[in-house]
Formats: sequence, structure tokens, C-alpha cells
Amino acid sequence: MCKGDVAQKLKFALQVFSSTDTEKDISIDFKELRRLIHFVFRLSLETSTEILLDYDLEQLASIVAKDAFESNGLDILKGKLELKQLIRFVNKVSAHEMR
Repeated sequence: MCKGDVAQKLKFALQVFSSTDTEKDISIDFKELRRLIHFVFRLSLETSTEILLDYDLEQLASIVAKDAFESNGLDILKGKLELKQLIRFVNKVSAHEMR
């Protein structure tokens, strides 16, 4: 998770957190993505001096995961987010933060 570009890190994370077990079909369902995002939030808080008081990380992870699905026109109950869709979402959010 420390080396490589963002796309490589996301691919690895999807392979770890997703129940998909083929190299060609790299996708993740809503619950798996929510768990992945929650893990990233917890990990970032452990390695940062930043403190988020009164913030429910589960709820925040759900909001971000839902946004990722909805921004790609996917149903959170039935859809699966593909790697390229997740990369597009992350790039969109990153571009928005730079403004």
C-alpha cells in the first residue's frame, strides 16, 4: 500500500477487500467498499496527529461509499463498483479538493 501510484494501490485494496477472486474481474460491492474506506480512515487516524472528535467513522465511510456508487450510477444493493470506476471517483474527489 505504500509503493506505486494511486491506481495500483486501489487495485491492491480491491483485491484484498473484495470477495471477487479473479484477476480480470476486479470489482467491489457496497459493503466491501464501506469496510475498505473505514479501514483507510482508521489507519490514517493512527498515523496522523489530526484528531476527528465526535465523528462516526462508520457513518462517514458509508457516505463516501454511497457517493462512489451513486456517482457511477450504481445501485448500492445490487451493483458492484469496478476498479476503473473507483479510480475515476477518487480522481474526481482529489480534483475537487485542489480547488
